[in-house]
Amino acid sequence: MPLPIRFVIRCLLYGLPVLAMLMLYCGLNARYFPAPHVTRNIAVNEKFAAFATHGMPAARPDVLAFGSSMALNNLASNEVIAHFGAQRYFNLGAWGLDMVQTCELAGAFAERYHPRVIVIAGNLRDFAALVERSGFRLGPVMDLAESGPGPGIYLAHPDLVYYLRQMESNKLRYNDPGNYECLRMDAHGGVRLDVPRERIIPERWERPVPGAGDLMDEKYAALGRLASGLRSMGIDLVYVAPPYRDGIRTPEASSAIARHAARVRDLLTTHGQQYCDGYDRTWPDDLFCDSSHLNGEGAKIFTAHALARLKPTVTDR
Repeated sequence: MPLPIRFVIRCLLYGLPVLAMLMLYCGLNARYFPAPHVTRNIAVNEKFAAFATHGMPAARPDVLAFGSSMALNNLASNEVIAHFGAQRYFNLGAWGLDMVQTCELAGAFAERYHPRVIVIAGNLRDFAALVERSGFRLGPVMDLAESGPGPGIYLAHPDLVYYLRQMESNKLRYNDPGNYECLRMDAHGGVRLDVPRERIIPERWERPVPGAGDLMDEKYAALGRLASGLRSMGIDLVYVAPPYRDGIRTPEASSAIARHAARVRDLLTTHGQQYCDGYDRTWPDDLFCDSSHLNGEGAKIFTAHALARLKPTVTDR
């Protein structure tokens, strides 16, 4: 047998024990194995894979929620289902999305699944230029949501180091609601965040409300296009604005919030869509994990309170 062939065979034989140990390790930790690496945003990968594994593509969802962590953590699933009488609801919110990305995803899902209602949850930070966002291509994300995390999509996105690293991180993400990166989803994709006081990160707790100069016109324009497009498809858009904690709302912050709310409300009502928030009451600090992420009890109170203020939608009549 030629020497090069013997060398290759010997390398393969030496590598088999390593491969076997990797396979055994992954098998023992299969419940933590990450979703396919279709984007750099871990939460997007996990959330859109979950949409498929929960059977949503075949079930044809009637209410869908989109947004950043404002949707992921601040929309309480049971309250959304109860308000809209949803038979098939899923929360597709994922941390790190800005309003342009949120609207792109919501529009694509509206065209493919034609839900009765789309809910978007967002605050001023989703319209700001000061946060670096992870880019993604819409095609692979939609394929993941439609087909789920099968062998083919893993082969199309090979990255062993990523999968092993994220599998270790998922041991916390899937189990610990006190971790800001928690991804322990309920049956409808929502994630309850409950960070103990001693684990709250000071920078997050004091993170200020973005000023008017930080907000980008293109992100308002994206929301306007979505509102118009959904209305033309006969789909109701409900925009929900989670509050900031009372302790962070200075007079200047309250003024910025009010101006932003008025702009979003005008933009939506122009297209026959709805806006709601909960700023007709106070939001004490003990309902929050940081300046804008509610804890589990806070999310329940806010979601029920805000949605109760909506007028009947077109599809409710």
